[in-house]
Amino acid sequence: MLSERERHLLELIEADLSAGDRRFAAAMRAGRPKPPREYRRTWTAVLVVLGLLGVVAVVVTGHWGAVLALVAVAVLGLVRFVRRRLD
Repeated sequence: MLSERERHLLELIEADLSAGDRRFAAAMRAGRPKPPREYRRTWTAVLVVLGLLGVVAVVVTGHWGAVLALVAVAVLGLVRFVRRRLD
């Protein structure tokens, strides 16, 4: 059995978890846990694939539009990286 202090600490942890990642907390309540937001790599994988496609396009075509697209993907990846580190 938990003491009153332990119950209070558990409630604080639950409130912090709910505020930090609502989807994860809802999945935990439903009994279907998903990885926390920090471990979801969907957009990172998309940016990596786009970056690789951009490199191939630059090598094959040498077109300036492909170079701009590659730079845009690199900037998006950098912004995502920095935002994740600041969270």
